[in-house]
Order: sequence, then structure tokens, then C-alpha cells
Amino acid sequence: MAAPAAAIKAGQMARADSLLRRILTENPGCGEAHMAFAHVLQETNHAAFAVPHIERAEKILGPGARISAQKANVMRNAVHLPAAIAAARDAVTAAPDNPMVWAMLADHLQADGLMDEMGETVRQASQKFGHRHPGLRRMVASACMEFKDAAGAIDALSGEGLNELDLFERGRAYEAAGCHREAWADWMAAKALQRARGCVWNRSEAETRFAMLADGARRRRFEDLPRADRSDDPDPIFITGQPRSGTTMIEAALSAHSRIAPGDELMMMPDLLGLLPGLLKTDAPYPLSLGALRLSENTILPNLLRDFYLQKSLAKIGDAAFKRKPPQFLWVRWFTDKMPSNELHWPLIGLLFPESQIIATRRHPLDVVVSNMSHHLVHGGFISCSLEGFAANFAMVARLLDHYRKQIPWLKVKTVPYEQLVADHKAGIDALLPPGCAPESACYDFHLSAWRARTISHRQIKQPVSSKSIGRYRPFLEFLKPVLKDLAPIMEAQGYGI
Repeated sequence: MAAPAAAIKAGQMARADSLLRRILTENPGCGEAHMAFAHVLQETNHAAFAVPHIERAEKILGPGARISAQKANVMRNAVHLPAAIAAARDAVTAAPDNPMVWAMLADHLQADGLMDEMGETVRQASQKFGHRHPGLRRMVASACMEFKDAAGAIDALSGEGLNELDLFERGRAYEAAGCHREAWADWMAAKALQRARGCVWNRSEAETRFAMLADGARRRRFEDLPRADRSDDPDPIFITGQPRSGTTMIEAALSAHSRIAPGDELMMMPDLLGLLPGLLKTDAPYPLSLGALRLSENTILPNLLRDFYLQKSLAKIGDAAFKRKPPQFLWVRWFTDKMPSNELHWPLIGLLFPESQIIATRRHPLDVVVSNMSHHLVHGGFISCSLEGFAANFAMVARLLDHYRKQIPWLKVKTVPYEQLVADHKAGIDALLPPGCAPESACYDFHLSAWRARTISHRQIKQPVSSKSIGRYRPFLEFLKPVLKDLAPIMEAQGYGI
């Protein structure tokens, strides 16, 4: 177990994944390997598939603080919140002198909307360890923010030695208190800590990748490629957009419908891309490799790839979501997929699901920038780990999507400006429902739904629709000047001013 442990510590999840698969293939009774594999699956956005492994590890290794803590985190990421809370309580019982497990319990209670219990947990832990204990202070601040006490949050996070998560939280507290310069300073300090540990966006690699995606997506390359037939399985609704552009709000609204199941960020499209070289039998880079679909032996592949995506999605979301019946005895017919990278693969989505709806969210670029700077986000090749890097990547994505629209006009893309959706969310949500899906009032009051999001937007979507985040960038405009050159053409093209 030394090699996979070292790989995990170094952040080399792909290597750890490969090593642990080999260990579990040869020794399926290794509890430590199941535990480590559950961690790797959770960290690579496959938490639903991590659940059986952490449960297997618990059976082999027996109960204890370590297994309970990891089980709680796996269940939290799989959005099994009652189980996550129960496991976190077990961890507190097993290790009552560890402030980290108290903070974890408070976090899971907050995620499930149990604010009174969260507050009481934080109060007890604060009495035990002190409200500025390094392992507890961020949850103390988070609890203060839940109860509109920005000053209390700032106090809890005062002093030296704050980590990046502490700085993001304190920055948001400063923003709530109207101290925008201090907020920005904290966020930039947090981003610097991220870059110092290797979270650096590579502009050269991104430029090469986007050039390849654009070159491969030309009308002459796609118009005669075979496309998949429509399946009898539930259809995906792809919700695409830049991070923090409103994708979670749209998913919450749509999945409140009795016939639409929430899929969250499905990794099925990235998983599917890994299969392409072997199936297509070509060394041409993606997406140029899709031209091999014209070969006679490959014409069955669109349906095969479609079924891989659908069946693996079904396995993650769970049979129960598709077999639940509302009072009208209607079967669930659609599910959402809001994986952040899916917008880069609109052409492939169009081949595999030519009748499925692709929703493209759009929000004022400067509001998106500020929101990304104020949060701990390290996915997507570390695009959010610097101001200039995020703005440059934002512009690259916008240009690529415009290219897709021009070169592959038959894609079923529906652009949704965030500001318009907020201004009239009932009409906006109705317009996003797929053909044959009648409007339901539950979609308008999605904040009342029992569904819980896994992403950092889980707190916002439990509030009624509000316009308060529109124009959030204005107090920070002086700090955004370095990226206006990159974003100005995009803002003009999308109809946004400063």
C-alpha cells in the first residue's frame, strides 16, 4: 500500500487509481485498499461508485474514527446526507477530542440544511476547543455567515496561519461587511497559496487544446458522420457553462420536476473519451479521430457509446431515481448532466444524442470572474487559480463555443442569460423544459425541494431566486482592470457593459 499512498499524497490520482485496481483485483479482501480506492474515486468525482468500497472497507477493518470520517466524506460527496451525518456522528463519538471531526459534522449538517443542529454543534465544539482553533475556525465562521454575522466570521478567522479555505471564507465575510479591498486581498492570497502547491493553469497547453478542438469541429468533418439513434432509456439534458454561471440553479429547477432526475456532474463524457482510441482504432487526436466513425466497422459505435454513457449514468444516479413514480404515475423520462467540461464536447454530444437539449448558461463575465476568485476551485486544469488565467480561459471557451455554433448549426443549443432567468424565472424555467414535459410549479420553488446539491452552490440554491448577485463585480472593478482586455470583446459580443 506504500506506492498508492505515496501517489495519493502527491496528488497523482490516476497512478493511485491504477495501482489500487491492481491490488484489489489480486486481493479483494484488502480493507486498506478498498478505503484508499474509495478516496480516489471520491476525489475524481466518482463518489457514487466509492460508496460500496468504503462500506466494504468498514466490514473488513471494523468501526473506528478513521473509517467513520472517510465514510462520512464519501457519503457527503455522493449526496447521501443522512448517512454522511450518521457516520460523522460516529466519528465524533470515536474521537471526541479531534476538532476536525466536529467541523466535519457541522459541515454535513449545513449541507443538509439543518442549521439549528449545525449551530449547536459549532457551539459545543467552540466551548471545547475555542472558536479560533485551526481545525474548527472555518466552520465557526461559516456558521456565523449562515446567521448573518459577518463580524463574528471575521473574528473567528483573525490571526496568522490561515490556510486557503480560511482565506476564501474570511474574504466572503469581508465582502458581506462591505470591506471589498480586504476581501479581494484575502482571495488573492488564497489563490497564491494554491499556485504555490502546484495548482497552475498552463496557457500553452490550453491554447494547443482549444486549437485542436476548433480544427476538429468543422462542418465538412461532421455533416456526414453517423449519429446515434434515440434510445428508449431516459434522455440526458446537458447543462453547460462556465463555473459559477448558474448551472446548479438550472439543475435544481429542472430536477424539481417529477419527470426529471438530478444527475449532478456526471463523469460519463470524460470516461467515454477514454474509450475512443481503442474503439476507433486510430491514433488521430480527438476530435479529428471522430472521422473514423465513417469506416464501415465503426458505424455501430455511436449507439454503443450512447449506451455506455446512459448505462453508467443510470448506475451512478441509481435505479430508484428512474423508477420513482409521482402521484400522476409518470415515469422519470429525463436526467440532468452539468459536468463543467461538457461544453467543450458539444459536437460529440450532438453525435451521440442528436435530439437531446444542450443548455448553455451565460452570465456577465465580470460577475463570473469575481465568483470564481472568491471560492476554492481547483478543477478544470486549475483555471480558477489565478485572475489572469481564468479570464484567458474564459475567452478561449467563449470563442470555441461561437465556433461550434457556426460550424455545427444543427446542435440543439439553447442559450440562457442568467440575468434574464432571474428577472422572470417562471417563464425562463418553462422555456428550458424538454419537448413533451409539461410545466410544474415545483420547478419555480426549487429551493424548497428535498434535493441537495453536492457543489459549492448548495447554500445559494436553498434560497428563493434573487438578483442580489447581479452586478457583484462593481465594488471590485478596480481589481479587474488587468483582465478587461481579454474580456471586453466577449462582453461586447454578449451584450454586457461595465
